[in-house]
Amino acid sequence: MHFSFFRSKKIDISVLVPVFSTEATLLRCLESVKRQSGQGFLLELVVVDDCSSGKDESGRSCMQIVRDFKKACGFAVQYIRHEQNKGAFEARRTAVYAANGERLFMLDSDDCLEEGALLRLLKYARESGAHIVHADARVVGKGDEHFMNEMQEKAHNIHVGVLCGRQIIEHFLIDMDIVGFMCIKLFDRELVLNALEHVPVVSCTMAEDYLLFLWVAYEAALHGYTYLGVKDTVYVYYVDNGITSRRTITDIKDWVKVVSTASVFTSIFSEIENLPEEEVSGIFDKRISDCIKQNCRSFLAHNILSYRQLVSPEIKPQAYELLCEYWGRDFVEDIEKQLKSDGLS
Repeated sequence: MHFSFFRSKKIDISVLVPVFSTEATLLRCLESVKRQSGQGFLLELVVVDDCSSGKDESGRSCMQIVRDFKKACGFAVQYIRHEQNKGAFEARRTAVYAANGERLFMLDSDDCLEEGALLRLLKYARESGAHIVHADARVVGKGDEHFMNEMQEKAHNIHVGVLCGRQIIEHFLIDMDIVGFMCIKLFDRELVLNALEHVPVVSCTMAEDYLLFLWVAYEAALHGYTYLGVKDTVYVYYVDNGITSRRTITDIKDWVKVVSTASVFTSIFSEIENLPEEEVSGIFDKRISDCIKQNCRSFLAHNILSYRQLVSPEIKPQAYELLCEYWGRDFVEDIEKQLKSDGLS
């Protein structure tokens, strides 16, 4: 299902909002987008309903929320519904392909934009000519204090200043002063479209940011795209909801979302093997490749720790088998040995 409302003039920014079981916070998210309009640029909203069955406090579905919102928002709105759940990455892909804006901003449906965020990002992009503008976020909510502090530290991980081409992937993977979060960056649409060409259809809800930003950084290295990092808070990241909120996992479907991280790295390694050799040697050299392999091991280690700390006892046997099915039993046992040697058993 797809309905839309367009203006004839050029759209400057498309805000992309995937929705799955977040109807309770969706209107708050959309209202924060509405407060960005009327500031001297044209805005479009693209909402992708990933076959969600949730309701808000008034009993409205995602489609009903968007329809009611569209009546009074005053800017272009698209609503697209997947007839089956495809996961966060594919919901974003659908939104990117549908977007009409020259630039894209990805906004999770349980988060918000700060006042004037898009105008500031657009000014940074226009004044610098940067294809990626990376800004800051503040983390709020009632989650575990340690986890919230960890997320805030990640959100603050910005390389302040300009980078060009290969420097972006180096700072992302080697220097690690660019967090992979997609939701605190403004992108040229062409750059994201090029990055998506490297990712076949993939079902993943975890590590989808890492997957897409890796190929954004690759395309930047290949074609000389530029990055600007600024210490300007534009985003409000809520940790109360969703699979990243560190709540106990009692439903095996939620655990599948966690271990689907494995498909991210399967996709990455498969695509690297298919790239022209001169591109692989020029961009995915040993340092970069070693970083990706280490990231793969780190994500599996995180899955194992989540299994131990968050999975409820009644689903633990099935959850462990799924962990091994997605990652490979030998690989799981290898990382378990590493965790034990590191005192994390």
